[in-house]
Amino acid sequence: MSSALVSAQMILIAALAWPLGIPDARAVPGALMIAAALALALWALAAMRLHTFSVMPEPKAGGRLCRRGPYARIRHPMYTAVLLGGLGALLVWPALWKLVCLVL
Repeated sequence: MSSALVSAQMILIAALAWPLGIPDARAVPGALMIAAALALALWALAAMRLHTFSVMPEPKAGGRLCRRGPYARIRHPMYTAVLLGGLGALLVWPALWKLVCLVL
């Protein structure tokens, strides 16, 4: 079940990111949100380190709770980054179907 949920999440993220292109000046706030989301995701990944990283929702065997980097302040910085980036994408490329993807 968790594999299906992770796969659905990846498909929805890809739908929000499509079409990739250079936004115009009106889309600057959304583009800044996307950049902030990318920075947060990379910071969270660096804090977690690759040996403990997993896209699956189940805890990794032998894993430990990460309390450094953004995890010291935000419980789920990767999910926060996904939602922030999705909202930014919606602002850059507004469409009703993208709002539906973001809500899902």
